[in-house]
Amino acid sequence: MGSSSAAPWKQLLIGSIQANSHLKHYSYFQLDESDRILINTDTRSRKIDDLKHCPFAEICWYFTESWEQFRISGPVDVIDGMNPDPVKLQQREKSWFACSLRSRMQYMAPTPRVSVYEQPSQTQTPSLDPSIGPVGAFCLLVLDPDQVDYLNLKTNERLIFTSGLGVDALSSSHLAASQPPSPTVPSASVSLSLTSHNLPHTVACSPPSGPGPPHAVARHRSWFCLHVVFLTSNDH
Repeated sequence: MGSSSAAPWKQLLIGSIQANSHLKHYSYFQLDESDRILINTDTRSRKIDDLKHCPFAEICWYFTESWEQFRISGPVDVIDGMNPDPVKLQQREKSWFACSLRSRMQYMAPTPRVSVYEQPSQTQTPSLDPSIGPVGAFCLLVLDPDQVDYLNLKTNERLIFTSGLGVDALSSSHLAASQPPSPTVPSASVSLSLTSHNLPHTVACSPPSGPGPPHAVARHRSWFCLHVVFLTSNDH
């Protein structure tokens, strides 16, 4: 996960995960090899209907030990057992087997968000063959980040990584969003800088000759980083 071709924000996140690895909340989400966020959920939960109407989401991941916050936003792909893409179904199956047996048992419960072990109507806990693939209620969500907003409350630094936008697209709306999100961050002065990164990125598209199965085409995905430092009165 720490390869040189990783998105510029990814190593920052990996460092935060490692620094907070002794805390339970450090592993709420999973990172895959292509910088996407993987989330296991129940097809019967309300978020699935919400994502069908608006397939975008934002993750707010706060690390209490290091006082770091990541707000990761982008489109979400919902992969359930009815997905027609065999590659995505394999990814769903891989995530299923990566779960502990106890976690898999949660999807056997008749009521979402309630463990099968806590169901009041259950007279006998259902059994689950560890070798069997995902049950129907298991769903994999894949968030492909297009913006990562990083805030460090100890150093008063903020980094805004934006994907697929030119420098001109980082307009005044981004600068306005760079104001301190809470009174805990001093705002006497602000220092700004902008850097860019081009990374290999593979997309699927149809061949120019006409309809046909999609094929992989390599292109570069650009990440732009807006670096904001909030200076205290003692820094002047």
